[in-house]
Amino acid sequence: MSTEILSQDIVSIMLLLAEGDINMTLTELFKCIEEYEERNNCHFGISRGDFIFSIQVFMMWELHLSDVLHHEQNIKLKEIIPDVLRFHSACFKDTEDYWLKEDVFNKRESLYFTHYTEKEYETKIILKNLIKEFFHYSETIHTSKESVIKFLIDNNITIKILEDCSRPGENN
Repeated sequence: MSTEILSQDIVSIMLLLAEGDINMTLTELFKCIEEYEERNNCHFGISRGDFIFSIQVFMMWELHLSDVLHHEQNIKLKEIIPDVLRFHSACFKDTEDYWLKEDVFNKRESLYFTHYTEKEYETKIILKNLIKEFFHYSETIHTSKESVIKFLIDNNITIKILEDCSRPGENN
């Protein structure tokens, strides 16, 4: 079994579950993710915990942080968003989770594993560019929770993405 979540969807999931609070620590965000999965009997990835594990793997391998549990308490969501957006997606397989760089992804495979139509996929590419632009400017100015929520609303980033990117839990 395999699935893939586009990096722009990962960022959208994190922003929605953080309720726009980009100053939320990863520890706090992970708690929000766990609560959402539990409350909705679902998971992002193949099984519960995959999404958080993929972010931890990302921090270890891409951000070169060896003591992930220590860093989760200190790293804010806004600090990892630009790095996450450098990738195409996170891939979840029975045997491993990994991040796929932009230059090595296969569009046909990505459409299959993300379950998006060609048109939906193209819309996701536009969304990724909008998110990159928003967070590029937020590095130089103070970005409030309200401005992030406005960005989410203006770009139709809604709880639908949580439903689209999650799978039913064991009780469904």
